[in-house]
Amino acid sequence: MAPLRRVSIARSVACTLILAMSAFMIGWEPLAAQRTLAPATADALAAQYRQLGRSATVAAQAIKDQFRLDANGTAKALRAGGYFGGMIATGVRSVYSLSAAGLVGAMVAAGFDSGIIAIALRREFSLTAMGVTAALVGARFNLTSIVVGLKAAGFGIADIVIALAQHFRGDPESAVNALKSAGYTSDDYGVPLIQAFGLSLKDFAALMKRTLHSAGQTVKVMVRRLSRPVDAAAALVWGYMLRTAREVAAALKEGGYQARDVAEGIKAQFSLGATAVAAELFATGFDATSAGAGLAAVFALNDEATGLALLGAGYGAVEVAVSLKSRFGTSRDRAAAILKRAGRGASQVAQALKNAYAATREHVAASLRIVGFPPTDTARAIREAYMAAAADVAKAMWAAAFSIPELQTALGAVFGLTLAQIGQLLASLGIH
Repeated sequence: MAPLRRVSIARSVACTLILAMSAFMIGWEPLAAQRTLAPATADALAAQYRQLGRSATVAAQAIKDQFRLDANGTAKALRAGGYFGGMIATGVRSVYSLSAAGLVGAMVAAGFDSGIIAIALRREFSLTAMGVTAALVGARFNLTSIVVGLKAAGFGIADIVIALAQHFRGDPESAVNALKSAGYTSDDYGVPLIQAFGLSLKDFAALMKRTLHSAGQTVKVMVRRLSRPVDAAAALVWGYMLRTAREVAAALKEGGYQARDVAEGIKAQFSLGATAVAAELFATGFDATSAGAGLAAVFALNDEATGLALLGAGYGAVEVAVSLKSRFGTSRDRAAAILKRAGRGASQVAQALKNAYAATREHVAASLRIVGFPPTDTARAIREAYMAAAADVAKAMWAAAFSIPELQTALGAVFGLTLAQIGQLLASLGIH
């Protein structure tokens, strides 16, 4: 029995060894498989870390340790692995202790545009617009890309223009074209451009013309800058080569200058008198009220001189009467006298008084008589202005102190009435 027992024990030990060896081999094979599945490239490692939710800094460190890549190569791998620009900037800057220039180089190597790079520079190094510009200039970005980057990074237009002036002071034209390409308008960059590049108004106007801005757009900048209209007019003549007062007046108005400003500008630039200036204001579209106020201020005119200038420039009697009443508080009778002196007939004067002063038939008749219009002209003017019948005209003229013989002459001429008919009409009205 003893030999049989020893055989059994030997068999048991052998089985145990076999099972142990099998277990060892089974455990070794998955480990070998795991080693075989380890990422073979930096891109793959970055992708794996991204899927696992690891930060770009951790991934960058792993790439650097395992593949011995520099910052540029690591940035490229991180982007290929799905990390975003800001993450990559933080990761490579931290792992490689990069300067601003070094970070720009890495981001460029990874294929990022100026916008992403500018944002990263501002966030990672707290750079100003000037600092970001210097870094992008050093990386040989073109001017438009630099402006686009600064805009993307959220810098204000004034800071952007100042930064451009620091690096491109000798080439304001390229700076303007870059600003335009980035979506800015002269309303945005005009005033900062003048200040940062130290431009005179004349130089600024010439620059705007070269960069295809209209004269009106340029004047808007001058208005915003509170430039004197005299200087603005001179700049338009020099920079845009405008040769007539009308061209300058139109540009000044389009840009936002008021009638007084325009009057002041073209008077000084072209040595014009009041009526000539009024004619330009009229042609440019200013109403009589604003034009009258401007003329009175620029030429120190009274109401009569202002009215005559406006009428001589082509403004109508009604609007001139309104202008005189508004600017000077001119009375109805004086307005009538000014209009008559300017050659306006009784009908035009009557219409002007009716509209500007809300004058009644009686008021108009009185004013026309005071300024010396004949009875017949007065009767015809009242008839036309008020669509008045003979009886209404007779009552108005009688109230205005016209005599019966004057009424007889006027009513006969205007309404074709006989003396008998006129007598009956006057009697019915109690006029005798």
